[in-house]
Amino acid sequence: MNYILSVSDMGIGLPAPKLADKFTAHNTLETVWKCIMDDKSSWIAVYGMGGIGKTTIMKAIHDRLLGQSHHLFDKVVWLTVSLEANIRGLQDAVAEELGVDISNEANELQRKEQLLRGLKQKRRIVLILDDVLQNNCLDKIGIPKPTKENGWKLLVTTRSMDFCKSNGCQIFKVENLSEEEAWQVFMDKVGVVLSLEVRIIATCIVKECYGLPLAIVAVAGAMRGNNNINDWVVALNDLRREDALNDLRREDGLFDGLFKCLKFAYDRLPSENLKKCFLYCALFPEDYLFKPEELIRYWMAENFIQIYGGFVAEIDEGFQIQRELQKACMLQMFTKGGHDWLKMHDIVRDMAIQIVREEWAEAGKISMMRENIERLDDNLPFLRNQLRQEWAEAGKVSTLLLHDNPISYINPSFFFRRDMFALTFLDLSYSWITELPPSLSELAPLRVLFLQYCRRLQKVPSVEMLKNLQVLNLRGTSITELPQGMEELIGLKSLDLSETVKLASIHVGVIASLFHLEELRLQGSGLCKMDSPVVANYLVEMMTLKRLAILTLSVVGYGNHLDSIICLQEQNHKIFSVDVYGSTEDYIQDEETL
Repeated sequence: MNYILSVSDMGIGLPAPKLADKFTAHNTLETVWKCIMDDKSSWIAVYGMGGIGKTTIMKAIHDRLLGQSHHLFDKVVWLTVSLEANIRGLQDAVAEELGVDISNEANELQRKEQLLRGLKQKRRIVLILDDVLQNNCLDKIGIPKPTKENGWKLLVTTRSMDFCKSNGCQIFKVENLSEEEAWQVFMDKVGVVLSLEVRIIATCIVKECYGLPLAIVAVAGAMRGNNNINDWVVALNDLRREDALNDLRREDGLFDGLFKCLKFAYDRLPSENLKKCFLYCALFPEDYLFKPEELIRYWMAENFIQIYGGFVAEIDEGFQIQRELQKACMLQMFTKGGHDWLKMHDIVRDMAIQIVREEWAEAGKISMMRENIERLDDNLPFLRNQLRQEWAEAGKVSTLLLHDNPISYINPSFFFRRDMFALTFLDLSYSWITELPPSLSELAPLRVLFLQYCRRLQKVPSVEMLKNLQVLNLRGTSITELPQGMEELIGLKSLDLSETVKLASIHVGVIASLFHLEELRLQGSGLCKMDSPVVANYLVEMMTLKRLAILTLSVVGYGNHLDSIICLQEQNHKIFSVDVYGSTEDYIQDEETL
């Protein structure tokens, strides 16, 4: 289950396309804004079918509120509420951002009552709820009704007219783009001056998008840069062929015509591998914000990127894939807080999930990211799912993604299970585990193990039997020593020990034994606090790694290690970074900021 929360830190807006002043959507925005400024209006719903631009309008309102919130409101909070969102997660999000403590309450009802009591004391709050579908979800969370007295404004985007009516919202419907508006959006995205004969076909194609911005952008992205009349005729025929659907408007407020356009764009991705990388994004939670290289690392873990040149070349290829998906409008990139992020539109993700269910039915990839899982034992939901049970019986589970769950206990025999026998990629990052069970040592096929930012993790069992392991990420863990058997991992290509501030030592010869290493990350590691001779030994061992292309590290006492650092620099690593500290005290002070 997943939720996204964004708070109005002054000056930080939400990513959204700019609304053209002459568009009807801009007129809707201005009407809604006037309503927000009116003391008589407290509960406002922006209503329309999926892909019509409701969220874009609300993000523009959110950003405008930021500039005036110090005059009008104490806080502005953005919350995405989807079918995948669980009540407990939403309660936690609202409580955290509005300063209400519900940590001592056990069940949802008690948490709701405590949250409601705390929120009733708050004044002048704008709570923006995006993509609300369930009529009673706000009551379940414990959000008070907005009134003139408490100064709350509750702004909602929804595809459900039932929600609007049952909650007595003031409703503003977002209309489809006019033909003129639709054409302008299309031409802005298609990226080429069309010949006259192509323009005639393109006009017909735009009409097949029903004035839905998301559909128009997707189709334009698929035809971007193309001026071949034959390709445009084929495209029009393909879109019209899909129109044989009997009922275009669905009960969930989506539009099969929109899915038709999105599938059209997917089918025109230029390679099967590009399609595979796109579909993989659907395994992450709805509204997940990807760090660009993070997504690439997942693609690499699945062997989706295999080109000559090693790790750095694969990372470069991953960025090229991302650029292609952005051009095709399958992924959105934006900058926030000085960093680049990627995001998949929730309806694009819905389409991708439909394809995954058909094309990856036997792939054995299980994703349970952010589902509030506390224990790994026989009661996990995926073990009760009939389709996935078939995988289990056949030993076909190849990928298990448990990223960002509060897992604090793993059954000692969990990895002895028959369904784990074929596991090649295990992601337990950002969990709460303190140690991993010995049964992990028996996962002989395992190629990739992600344990980054398991802040409480102190002990990893022997890896001696994991002969196929190629990637081991222990960044930000609390380990004090490396797992036993590291010297046996002769096929290991990537080892990340960044920010392992409690790591005390590495046995002599271990680094040198990993002669296939292409990436070694040690920045912020506790190894930097060792005395000079020990650090010098590590640096000398690194010089023996002839395949090493990426090296990041920290050292204490520049002068003591100058010769070794110069030698490492001369080895022409493609990525080389060294943090140098004059003394251990300097390092410790910097370490406290991690």
